[in-house]
Amino acid sequence: MTGCAAGEDAKITVPTDSDDQIQLLNERLHTLYHAYLNGDREQARASLHQGISLIEQAEVPPRVKAHSLWLGYARLYALASDDSNAEVSALYLLKAQYWCVREAELLGVSETEAAEVLNTFGPERMVEIVTQWDKKHTDGKGPAYAR
Repeated sequence: MTGCAAGEDAKITVPTDSDDQIQLLNERLHTLYHAYLNGDREQARASLHQGISLIEQAEVPPRVKAHSLWLGYARLYALASDDSNAEVSALYLLKAQYWCVREAELLGVSETEAAEVLNTFGPERMVEIVTQWDKKHTDGKGPAYAR
């Protein structure tokens, strides 16, 4: 199954004429990710929303955008699920799954394979992926809001 890979580096690298803009975007996203990892729940949530907004406005390849947005929404889903906010967490799960499927489509998978993404990357798998990713970047501790 392709799409929604968790093993990719968090840095966005895109060959472009505007390398300075991409570098600034990477630096801003890195700062926001650091704030997400080290802040309380509200700081984490605000950092994720800011990062999603930056990605939505950025001129990056569609696959980079899809991958970044599914990861951002998957983190928001995990955060909202921890808050026992069923309506909001359902919204974030839907958005994460949409961008996960979109990434698979951009990778050229068939419609059947793209539909299979919804089974493979359900709620538990989304949380597992972001938990593994975040622990990898915090020496196994995970985000501060979850400790």
